[in-house]
Amino acid sequence: MHKLLLSAAESHGLVGASVSSDDELAALPQHHGVPVVGVRGEITIAGKPVSLSLALRVSAPCCLPLIFMQPWDAFGVIPHIDTDGYVCYAQNEGLILDPNRFEQVVSTSLNEAIAQIAAGANGENSRDFIDEFLPYWNRQKGILSAHCFVEPSDAPKIVQAFVEGNTYQHVCDREADLRDYLSGSDAKHFTQRNALYVPLPEGTVIIPPHPEAGWSPAEATTVLIQHLNDRTAKEIAKLCRKLTKREELVVVHLPRAAGNGGSLFGLKYEGVHKLHPLAGGPAPSSVSPVKLLRYDRSLLLPRGGADAELHDKRVLVVGCGSVGGFLAVELARSGIGHLSLVDHDTLDGDNVFRHVLGRKHLNEKGNKAELLTTHISENIPYMNVTPVPSRIEQAINGG
Repeated sequence: MHKLLLSAAESHGLVGASVSSDDELAALPQHHGVPVVGVRGEITIAGKPVSLSLALRVSAPCCLPLIFMQPWDAFGVIPHIDTDGYVCYAQNEGLILDPNRFEQVVSTSLNEAIAQIAAGANGENSRDFIDEFLPYWNRQKGILSAHCFVEPSDAPKIVQAFVEGNTYQHVCDREADLRDYLSGSDAKHFTQRNALYVPLPEGTVIIPPHPEAGWSPAEATTVLIQHLNDRTAKEIAKLCRKLTKREELVVVHLPRAAGNGGSLFGLKYEGVHKLHPLAGGPAPSSVSPVKLLRYDRSLLLPRGGADAELHDKRVLVVGCGSVGGFLAVELARSGIGHLSLVDHDTLDGDNVFRHVLGRKHLNEKGNKAELLTTHISENIPYMNVTPVPSRIEQAINGG
C-alpha cells in the first residue's frame, strides 16, 4: 500500500511525497475511520502551496481513501472542506468499488479532491453553500442554540422568542405553536420578547463565516442587507419599530436550491442602539451566531412521513382496543391533528401483547381512551387529542 500511495502522490505532482509518520497518522481525524497507512506531500493549487495527506482506513481497498488538506483554510472557507482538512470529494452512499482496480481508485480520488479544492479556491462552486450552509454555520466557536418552531415564509414578520435568564430557549410564530409541540405545557416561566424573521430571496449565496473568527456585527448586518430587495427592506424597517430592546434576535431563512425547502439560522445582537441595525441603526456592540434546532410542523411532519395538509382534519375513533389503539396512533403519525378517542374500558394484563400501550401503562389510572391520549400526546408533537371515557351511546347523548 505504501508504494501504491507514493506512486499516486508523485504522479499527481505532490512534491516531497513521503510515508506519513505515526504521529501524523494519529493526528488524522478518527471519526473518518482509523488510518493504517498514508503519505504526505506538497502541491500548488490555484497558485498557493498546500499540503495533502492521503490515508487508508482498515477497510481498504473496499472504501475510498481519505484526503486531507493543510491548512484547511488556505483559501478561506470553501465548500466541501472540514476544519480538520478532510476533503469531501465523493459521496460514499451507494458506491461500489472494485478492489482489483484500487490503484485507479486512488488516482481518481486524488484527481477529484484536487479538482474540488481548485473549484473552491477559484470560487467556482460557491453555490454549493446554498444547500450546505448549516453544517458550516453550526461549527462556529461559541455558537448558541435555541429550539425553533417558526414556519418559514416569504415575508418578514415579528416572531416570539422565549428567554430564560439571558438565554434564548425557544422562538416561534405564536406561543400556541410551542404549546402544541409541548402537548399543552405553557411557557409562563419564560420571558417573552419580540424577534425578527428575515427571509432571503431564492438563489442567495452566503459564504459562511470562519468558525474561529465569526462575523463582526457590521459584517453580519451587511451580509443580510445586501441580499434584501427594496420592498423587503422597507417591510423590515416598519417591523423594527416594534423592536426596541438592547438585545435582539434575528431568525434568517436561506432558501435551498430548486425550491427544496430552506435553512434557518439565527443572530443574537447585543448592545443595540435605539434603532435596529437592519433598519439602518449603528452597528451593535456584539453579535453571536445561533444554531436553530427546528421543530416546526412544515419540517417535522413530512420528514416523518406525515401529510401537513391533514393537520386541520378531525377524526373520531370509537373503541381503543387492540385494533383501535394502533389505528389511533397511526392516524396521529399520518398528520391528523385532532383526534377524539371513545372507549369506556380499562387496560388489563391480558391486553399487554396485543395493545399498543403494552405493559408500561398497566398500573396507571384511567381507561384506554385516557391512557392512549397520554401516550399519543407524549410521543407525537402537534397533536390535539380528546379522550371520551364512556360508551359511544352515552357520548352521543352527552353522558
